[in-house]
Amino acid sequence: MTFSRVVRIGASAGLAAWGAALLAAPTRTVHSVTGTDPVPPEPILRVLGARRVVQHLLVASTSSRTVAWASVVTDVLHASSMIAAARIWPEYRRAELTSAGIAAVAAGLTALTASPGGRSR
Repeated sequence: MTFSRVVRIGASAGLAAWGAALLAAPTRTVHSVTGTDPVPPEPILRVLGARRVVQHLLVASTSSRTVAWASVVTDVLHASSMIAAARIWPEYRRAELTSAGIAAVAAGLTALTASPGGRSR
């Protein structure tokens, strides 16, 4: 197993764990990184958590470059949407920008580890 694959699996495990935390205890999880600022409605956080879990379990389970790049695109779109949401719903700005930052880091790590030697499916 290559170093880049180990990094991708490790990063995906952490990101899937973050998603699981959002599913299990959305408000408490967001407050753990944003303080006591207002938090978006729990159903929204749970949907985002479920998406994160599924996405990163898939990324970790395959060496497919196609899956990796689809994940990068998903995270870039999510980060962009959170930046837009921060302008539309400023009361949730800290949570939205935190989510955008996590998505940007996830996109960067996944892009860096999308090995050219990986299988393309």
